[in-house]
Amino acid sequence: MSDAPLDPWLAEELERALEPFRARLSPADLTWMREQLLDRIRTEPEAARLFERARPRDVDRSGEVARPGAEPAEAVDGRPAKSGARGG
Repeated sequence: MSDAPLDPWLAEELERALEPFRARLSPADLTWMREQLLDRIRTEPEAARLFERARPRDVDRSGEVARPGAEPAEAVDGRPAKSGARGG
């Protein structure tokens, strides 16, 4: 198994998957399960694909961004948009 740092999102999901077993299994058994899950995600193409599809998308923000030299945006009715709508 790789010693590369574990992606924080992946680590959180692994811990969430193990949560139902914490009261029933020893720390050694939980470590073994964690390693098995991680190994499958890293080596099985279908498991890796499913996990990547479950990963949240990174979105900094939504909306329009003003670009130097770009034409001003128009409102739906064809009039120029308010200057505040484009960050200017």
